[in-house]
Amino acid sequence: MQWLIEVSYKPKFFDAFGNTVKKDIEDLGVLGVKKVRTSQLYHIEGDLKEKELRFLCQELLTDNIVQQYKIRSSIVNHPPKKNKNAWIVEVWYKKGVTDAVADTVKKGMIDLGIQGINTVKTGYEYIIIGNITLEQIERICRGLLANKVVQDYVVAEFTLPQKSRPRSTTTKNC
Repeated sequence: MQWLIEVSYKPKFFDAFGNTVKKDIEDLGVLGVKKVRTSQLYHIEGDLKEKELRFLCQELLTDNIVQQYKIRSSIVNHPPKKNKNAWIVEVWYKKGVTDAVADTVKKGMIDLGIQGINTVKTGYEYIIIGNITLEQIERICRGLLANKVVQDYVVAEFTLPQKSRPRSTTTKNC
């Protein structure tokens, strides 16, 4: 089974990395970004139960004081929304590129007694909130968020709902 774990800062805590990315976007000459939120992503494949994944998240992947996690059974395409005001960018290492963090997570899982792991991949998710175009988001991805030699990225446009996960309207693999 495939699992996607998303680790992010709890809402009341400052996302320093997201703030730095926002400033870097402004330095790139793209204006209109109001906020950037970041998450570490873990794509795990194997014969694992959700209980084991929760244990992994609590013991290895998060700082329970300032971070939260979400576990999904797969990477899902979200249903479309009509209004546009933000973008999700996921950045992953290309197949065959060494992912040292993934290797460390896999070793940590084994050390915790979690068996049945086939693969672990890591990535980042950037939620970029503001009034920017697809051209601008592509410029941000190519110039700042992803190294095209070793990373791929996926862009999804979405409407920011009140208290749930964003829903995409457009997805582009690059």
